[in-house]
Amino acid sequence: MSARTVLFDLDGVLVDSQDAEVLALLEFAGTVHARVPAEGFAERVAGRRMSESVAIIGQYTDTPLPDDAVARVREIAERYLATRLRAVPGVAAALREITAPAYVVSNSPLGMIEDRLRRTGLAGFFPGPHFSAYELDTWKPDPGLYRQAVRTLGVDPETVVAVEDSEVGVRSAHDAGLRVHWYRPDQPEESRCSGRVRVFGDMSALPKLLAT
Repeated sequence: MSARTVLFDLDGVLVDSQDAEVLALLEFAGTVHARVPAEGFAERVAGRRMSESVAIIGQYTDTPLPDDAVARVREIAERYLATRLRAVPGVAAALREITAPAYVVSNSPLGMIEDRLRRTGLAGFFPGPHFSAYELDTWKPDPGLYRQAVRTLGVDPETVVAVEDSEVGVRSAHDAGLRVHWYRPDQPEESRCSGRVRVFGDMSALPKLLAT
C-alpha cells in the first residue's frame, strides 16, 4: 500500500546535524572530565533526547553535572552547526517527488525544528504542524509521540509511513503501529524489508519506496 501520509524524523533524515551534536557532547564531556569512549558513542546517543545523552556522559565522571549541562551542549552544537548544518544529501530532490502530505516528528524542541528546516531550505516542504516531543511531553522511543501525531492528523495508521534513521526512532514508530522506512546511509545496498520495517541507504530511492 502506498503511503498517504509521511512522518519524517528531523536530525539524520532531513538535516545533517547529528555529527555536530556528537562532537558537542564529546567536547562537553571533556570540560567535566568525563572519560567517555568515543568509539560507539554516536550509536549510543542517536535519536535520544539531549538530556538522556548528557546523562550518559554523567556515567563517566564522579563530578555532578552542572544544571545547565543540556543548554551548554546545545550552545556548543550551534557553534559547530554555524558552518556545518546542511540538508541530508538527496532529501530535497526526494521531497520534490513525494506527493503525500509530509510532517516532522522529532525529539527536538519546536523552535529548533523550525530553525533547522529554514536554514537548510526545507521549510517549504513542511507547512506544519510539526510534532515536537517537548510540546507533547513524550519522547521517542516511546510510541506516544507518533500516536499523538496520527491522532492529531486524523489519519489511519495503516496508511502512514515514518522515515527514521535511528533504532530509537524506528522502535517508536513501529510500536505505534506504523510502517517504517529506516534510512541507513552506511548500508547503501538495495533496500530490504523485514516485517513492517524497510531499510534503505539512498534518499533517491525514497519516493519510489513510498509509492509501493
